[in-house]
Amino acid sequence: MSNHSPITATRRTMLIGVLASMAIVAPRTLFAQSNPTGNTTMTNDGYTFELSPDVTRTPVRYRNRYGIEIAADLYRAKNFDASAKHPAIVIGPPHGGVKEQGVGIYAQEMAKRGFVALGFDPS
Repeated sequence: MSNHSPITATRRTMLIGVLASMAIVAPRTLFAQSNPTGNTTMTNDGYTFELSPDVTRTPVRYRNRYGIEIAADLYRAKNFDASAKHPAIVIGPPHGGVKEQGVGIYAQEMAKRGFVALGFDPS
């Protein structure tokens, strides 16, 4: 008869499973390249993406209804015609985000599709 309780055996089995998982995952994490594809580059202006040659980005500032100044970027296609009507979209980041990251990428893609896109930074 074994002198180990079922709880101890369960803990031992779980510990072996966790250690085996770590042995599989740890080498990949330790030896992975930080940026193997080179897709995300930080420019000296804080943006995490390259501006498309088909898009114009203009920094703008405006005051919200509480009088707080908001920094934003206005994205338009290079062939933007100011005399024509264009669809517009205002894009804000998820909680804690900034306009130099996901907001700018999305705004740039929308500008390529003919939208006038305003990406703002609520922080």
